Amino acid sequence: MINRLAERIFRAPLIHILWISIVVSMLMTAAIVAPLSVYFRGSGTYGYMVTGAIASFFVSGGVTLLIIAFISHLRSVDNRHQAEQSAAAAINLRLAAALEQAGEGVYITDAGDKIVYANPAFTRITGYSAAEVLGKSPDVLSSGKLPEQFFRTMWETLRAGKLWEGRFINRRKDGGLFEQHTSISPVFGADGTTVHYVAVIRDVSREEMLNRTRRYFTMITSHELRTPLSRMQLVESLITSALTAPADQKELLRQAGEGLEHCRKDFDDILATTDLLAQLSGGEGRGEYRPCHLYFLLQQCAAFTGKRIGEEQRNLTFTIDVARLPAFTLVRANQEMLGWAVNELLANAVRFTPDGGTVTLEVNIEGDNAVIAVTDTGIGIPKGSGRYVFEPYFALEDLTTHSSGKYRFKSGGMGLGLTLVKMVMEHHNADLSLKSEGENRGTRAAFRLKLASEETAA
Repeated sequence: MINRLAERIFRAPLIHILWISIVVSMLMTAAIVAPLSVYFRGSGTYGYMVTGAIASFFVSGGVTLLIIAFISHLRSVDNRHQAEQSAAAAINLRLAAALEQAGEGVYITDAGDKIVYANPAFTRITGYSAAEVLGKSPDVLSSGKLPEQFFRTMWETLRAGKLWEGRFINRRKDGGLFEQHTSISPVFGADGTTVHYVAVIRDVSREEMLNRTRRYFTMITSHELRTPLSRMQLVESLITSALTAPADQKELLRQAGEGLEHCRKDFDDILATTDLLAQLSGGEGRGEYRPCHLYFLLQQCAAFTGKRIGEEQRNLTFTIDVARLPAFTLVRANQEMLGWAVNELLANAVRFTPDGGTVTLEVNIEGDNAVIAVTDTGIGIPKGSGRYVFEPYFALEDLTTHSSGKYRFKSGGMGLGLTLVKMVMEHHNADLSLKSEGENRGTRAAFRLKLASEETAA
């Protein structure tokens, strides 16, 4: 009650405070002077009362002026404080609006690494709404593909009060992987301790894909063209020899014809690869996502692989298991890209499986996803090499031989097959995994595609 009374007096007009103070002081003076007059003079004399009233008027007026000056000063300080608060509130509103409308994702965590704010761009990039991540750690986005040392270095930098900047491989809400450039800044309190961390994130998957495709284009032109060009020189030499050879010797012409056929196949592979890279880098593939009947696509891939195994006279057991896949199952995909990727995985399995082995194409439905797997009983992946299999020009065979026949055992390929398959899967937000128990223990390549209805696939 006293606080409310003091607040009302503090907010009252100064003129009111002045007159009320004077009247109250005069009444109080009269109440004090009258008893004193009676006590000292025996009665309340008129002169004593007037003198006391005049004295009290000037004393109370002076005190009142001091009180008014003090209240005016307090009000001035309070007004400045309110103005500063209003200005700060206006800045905060503008800052909040800027964060809400920012093109880059922003999230803020407390000192315990729990998210307390996430803007709409964060939702657009990750698929998680702010309500889904508030109170949770940013680890909700973790893909598990970065080493512990990466995070130790990051936290050492942040706890030293410094800005950290780097790239994560994170996982969206729908399960798709993406590469994220992130800068994280510590925010300090009045006592110098860290109270918040502000992270600004940007999806750079597309940018990285463009950079990779540029590098691969360079690799193809500088590396892959050497093989057909060398063969063409050999063909030229054979034809020259044939022109001067006896008429009944056709072996040189036959060899020249084979050499030209090999050159044609090499150029076909190079053109197919560069065309795929052009689609990946130019964004054409994403614009060609359409409803795709997965059952029939896998059947076509299996038929093509079976035919090529027969042409190469390989002694392999090749099976396809799609019994658990409904015939009209749909996925939203670029059918040409997806078919190429499945064929490449099958060719890879055949190429590294010796005669007498088995290659299997199978599909399982797990929730609203189709899991497609290619399994073989081939040479497997040597220990310590698993992390390199998606690197361009990493190979288990001798690439310098470039043996003809993509489906022959340990024949040389371009060295970009799995690299491009991984890029196609990233293009479809599908995580490609390659597992092997070790050398001569076989390999399993698998990827997961989200199922779609006619409406969602359109």
